Amino acid sequence: MRRVVLFLQNNIPGFAHIRVNGSSVTTGVRESRRVTGDYTLTAEDLFAGRRFDDAVVTGAHFCIDIHNPDGAGQAERDGCPYTPQPYDIPYRSLTVAGFDNLLTAGRCISGDHRAHASYRVMRICMAMGHAAGIAAALMSETGLPSREIDVRRVQKAVGIA
Repeated sequence: MRRVVLFLQNNIPGFAHIRVNGSSVTTGVRESRRVTGDYTLTAEDLFAGRRFDDAVVTGAHFCIDIHNPDGAGQAERDGCPYTPQPYDIPYRSLTVAGFDNLLTAGRCISGDHRAHASYRVMRICMAMGHAAGIAAALMSETGLPSREIDVRRVQKAVGIA
């Protein structure tokens, strides 16, 4: 970054007095690993505005935002992102297949690549984190494994029921 600033200051008219005000200390990664859960949320679920009885997030809504790896714009639909219907995220996408007492929230839940491009945003991730935290507290309180938690109690605590 320092080299870019020096180049601009020394070579581009009007940039002599620019300065960097701030920068992230790490590179942001949009997508990494996701677990395989008891349910895999799909783009089809999003487009259908699917509702789930075990929803722990309702009314999630954000476009399917997949950057074009070859340049500017979106990777799909001639550069225009698809906008799904408001959708639910089921508790089963937060539980991890083959493991008891393990919950996920945020970008690593069980979902496909295209669904992830919508639910990865902060407001939806925060709602998942809230639900997972409530479920973990219930697991601790009751001694029950993740799949035996009364999801209605989670829903009530997060304001769905």
